[in-house]
Amino acid sequence: MNEAAAARDPVAGSRLLELARLISGPYATVTNTAAELLQLRVALGLPSLASYAQIDIARVVASPSGSLKTNPVALSDSELSAILELALSA
Repeated sequence: MNEAAAARDPVAGSRLLELARLISGPYATVTNTAAELLQLRVALGLPSLASYAQIDIARVVASPSGSLKTNPVALSDSELSAILELALSA
């Protein structure tokens, strides 16, 4: 979602690419960095969002955590809901 949103917004796209390069190096792409972060989560044995108890998506969307404030791309309520639903179904 971030990648698609960043394609529509040059400033957000620049921020997202900068973040990817900080994580994965100077030749990183947003897609490759997302895959690397998933591999790191698995390698470290960190739980996926789907492993948590059922959450109230509407409540999460209505009062987003501070971590969303630093997201390079502003997400609409519907985009955030879709991301959470996708993560919980995985």
